[in-house]
Amino acid sequence: MACKSVRLAERNFEKSIATNIKKDVKSFYTYVKSKTRVKESVGPLKDDNDSLVCTERDVGNLLNSFFAYVFTNETTDSLASIMSIKVCSFI
Repeated sequence: MACKSVRLAERNFEKSIATNIKKDVKSFYTYVKSKTRVKESVGPLKDDNDSLVCTERDVGNLLNSFFAYVFTNETTDSLASIMSIKVCSFI
């Protein structure tokens, strides 16, 4: 009897979410996301030696080194000159 009541309550809840989807989209997507079981992961990846990297730590280190290589560090000298131009233009 309790299982039947739970199923009925769940069915009514799902119907109310479906009925109010145009008014409350967030509740619908929150409910759908709570029912999914797929966990997305990254990897395995190949390193510079073409060997597979499988562990989470090694994949994280590989991605970190890649992003550190791709993105450049800007010196603060160029930033200071840009800031002085912007400050002068407002005065």
